[in-house]
Amino acid sequence: MARKEERQCGSCGAKGMVYGRRNVTRNFEGTPLTIPDVDGWLCQVCGEVEFADADSAQRFFEQVSELQQRERKRLAVELKAIRRRLKLTQRQAAELFGGGANAFSDYERGTTRPARSTVLLLQLLDHHPELLQELQSQQ
Repeated sequence: MARKEERQCGSCGAKGMVYGRRNVTRNFEGTPLTIPDVDGWLCQVCGEVEFADADSAQRFFEQVSELQQRERKRLAVELKAIRRRLKLTQRQAAELFGGGANAFSDYERGTTRPARSTVLLLQLLDHHPELLQELQSQQ
């Protein structure tokens, strides 16, 4: 069902949002999620959605929230495994990467999300553990 009125996107300001029912895909840290049959206005420029009904909005936000929770748990498990392979305690890791005394406990439970730089550095050290000594010598 096409609507003839023209709408401006509230996010990017582009004109000509398109109304209809469609599948909407979002990515959270590289993991795609497609929410089927979303009713509303879609910006053809930035992908922003303005929902036409409460059901579409609720389904969208519930599914995005579930994906975020799954990804946080996955990241928490990954960080803990890397830290253990590097033979670091949570305290040693926090001293090395910053974030405070309880930072790695929070990261590994998924209650706090580490900075992207911390994640990338841990992943790099997981592939090149020989660099850990060099990093520790800079402390």
